[in-house]
Amino acid sequence: MIAEIFPPEIWYSASSLGDQLTSLIAGGPVPLITTFLVFNFGSYAIAGYIVLSSLISFFVYPFMKEYTHPPISQDGNLKN
Repeated sequence: MIAEIFPPEIWYSASSLGDQLTSLIAGGPVPLITTFLVFNFGSYAIAGYIVLSSLISFFVYPFMKEYTHPPISQDGNLKN
């Protein structure tokens, strides 16, 4: 799904860059956040953090644009 957003000649590079940036931004601070939650609110706060993250994903997903099988021009680029 992510690779289809970009032109065919950079699918792998662009999707890899997106994957790496997502891990850095979303996954990087998780140990700090969970440590803060455990020390200030107890271990059940981590479950709340996971539920909150899941709810955000659940409600944002319907608004994502569909990129499956976009029309492609003769030169291999996506048509706008």
